[in-house]
Amino acid sequence: MKIICSAWNQEIDNLSKHYDSEKFLKVALGVGYLEASRKLEEILQDNKDNNVEEIIFIGTCGSYRKNLEIGDIVQIQKSRLLLLGKLDEKAYVPQKKYEDYILRVLKGADGCKTADCMSSMEITNDDITAAKIYKDIGKEFLVENMELYGVVHVAEKHKLSSFSLLTVANYNNIFANREWENNQEEVSAKLCKFLNEVSL
Repeated sequence: MKIICSAWNQEIDNLSKHYDSEKFLKVALGVGYLEASRKLEEILQDNKDNNVEEIIFIGTCGSYRKNLEIGDIVQIQKSRLLLLGKLDEKAYVPQKKYEDYILRVLKGADGCKTADCMSSMEITNDDITAAKIYKDIGKEFLVENMELYGVVHVAEKHKLSSFSLLTVANYNNIFANREWENNQEEVSAKLCKFLNEVSL
């Protein structure tokens, strides 16, 4: 069985009947990487006998730069925890470092770009901070999603394969929340349409 998950039900509601089979468990995990990891851990405990093979996370993301368009679908190749206090040198972490997680990338997923993804308990909505994150951490493409780090952390703990497809709903600037609200329904439907055609 594969678990296909998101933060909100709306992000998985438009998946086809193919994903309603016994091969998949569709579930919304809630907002933020702590809530997502807690809920996913519970689901894995409840499904010990179902031979979970893989965790698939889908949803929306914000882009730190306009090198991605609203509605672009990206495959995530690496997940990292974003520590804003450390970025501004206003805080430190009393351990060496948080682990970056490498995700499986689908071969032949035409129309997708690859990106690294940052997760935090907050959404970046400041141009200066977004530019600093991109400059200090970014590669060619860099996006932000609140849940992914927690999902991949749990997958790694249980030695499960994981991959993620996200669609850009906003840019990480002062308009981030308004853009997300305006775009999330349409871009989520676009991502589900893409997955319906791929039929994992």
